[in-house]
Amino acid sequence: MKKFLQENYVGGNTFGVVINYSDITVKEEEIELLLGYPPYHTPDPFKELIREAIEESKRIIEIKAGYKIADVASKQEDLTGLTIAEKYFDLQKIVTGVLKKSDSIAVFSLTIGDALEAKSKELLKKGDLVAGYIYDAVASITAEACADTLHEHIKAKMLRKNQKVTNRYSPGYCNWNVIEQHILFSLLPKNFCGITLTDSALMSPIKSISGIIGIGENVKYLEYSCNECNIKDCTYRTINYLKKKTN
Repeated sequence: MKKFLQENYVGGNTFGVVINYSDITVKEEEIELLLGYPPYHTPDPFKELIREAIEESKRIIEIKAGYKIADVASKQEDLTGLTIAEKYFDLQKIVTGVLKKSDSIAVFSLTIGDALEAKSKELLKKGDLVAGYIYDAVASITAEACADTLHEHIKAKMLRKNQKVTNRYSPGYCNWNVIEQHILFSLLPKNFCGITLTDSALMSPIKSISGIIGIGENVKYLEYSCNECNIKDCTYRTINYLKKKTN
């Protein structure tokens, strides 16, 4: 990313970030992979349906994003958790191991709204299963593209302070229990980015992403190791597996 995104300070070391569609990169080949096709080998009419869904998404999604910089503390003997903003997170070994050297944590959330998901459900209800699934895939990849952009923005901002960032991690992944989504959202303003949680910790709108990013002089960004995670239907896992299969 060549420039910082616009930020709005909302108090409590929390920032709203303005992300426009022109700021993100939605890769058509990743949508093809998610649909089960090798990149650039998707047959017609699927290729055209993908492009139509992408064009539609440009018109109807509503991106909202932001983050909070929070203090972090860890105990040397504790290999499975960290205290972030005085709240203890049972992150398990994978996430704790990556974040343990962090000086602070960026707690983030974002959404693309519910319009694209509603379009997918409408098509499925009408019996157009192919188009409905394509719209759902486009929505998933678009949300991940927004998370990539927010991640890069935080990285660029921290580089100005001679600090680095880690990978981002979300509740429900890398063995981190999704129920801790409630603790994560307790650190953010109420209804931040227009996202709410169900009792079972699912986000609404559905195409939303939340998580944490480590910040510090001694942290590292690592390649994701999917074989260490027990989530089988992760977008990253699916894309990475299919990329390896098609190479």
